[in-house]
Amino acid sequence: MAGRGEPWTQRPGSGRAYGVRRAMIRNGSLHRVGAAVVGGFVFVFGLAGLAARPEVYSTEGPVVFGMTTNGLLAFASLAVGIVLLFAAVLGGRVVAWAAIAAGAGFFLSGVVNVFLLGTSLNVMAFTMPNVVFSWVVGAVLVALGVIGRKQHQTSDSLSGSQVEREGPAAQVHTNPAAAAELAEAERALALHYATEEQIERLHEADRYRTAADRRHAWEESDHRHESPSA
Repeated sequence: MAGRGEPWTQRPGSGRAYGVRRAMIRNGSLHRVGAAVVGGFVFVFGLAGLAARPEVYSTEGPVVFGMTTNGLLAFASLAVGIVLLFAAVLGGRVVAWAAIAAGAGFFLSGVVNVFLLGTSLNVMAFTMPNVVFSWVVGAVLVALGVIGRKQHQTSDSLSGSQVEREGPAAQVHTNPAAAAELAEAERALALHYATEEQIERLHEADRYRTAADRRHAWEESDHRHESPSA
């Protein structure tokens, strides 16, 4: 036990909800899903705006999803939506930085356009709902981008420390059967057919960060289930 890392606190949940949340966090997909959802909505907003055939630079326009639009705003929405969707497909640091950049753009657009409401310089036909939407979506995208960056930084640092701590000696002492059982339990949890014992043992293993510590915790939980009187 001396060579093991300190456990980190994770509050277990019920089977299916816990499995979805666990998979998203461990796979670093939260910011990708968020960017894809926002990008998809913005893209659809742009399409709907173009379908209404508005003037390109008018200061007023048709209402789409509670917000006004014109040709310029519709084309800009299509471009931003495509970028976010493409970045979500690529994943990694690309989607994190794309979310931060797009979020900053949305927020800045809201700040600028709030002063242009009702003037001839309001070339994107903004109204107050557009401004609020830009602020909210901007803040959400920046938050998602920051989460993505932190997840990848943590992943890189953990991978480096794991290589240093485990080394060749740790690889030699790895129990292939335990590693296979752990992988099968994770697969069962993701596909929603894990047993209560597998879920309970995964809760214990997920208190640790490195692969070696998680395998160790999995083996120990197996011993406790085999010998409850001990």
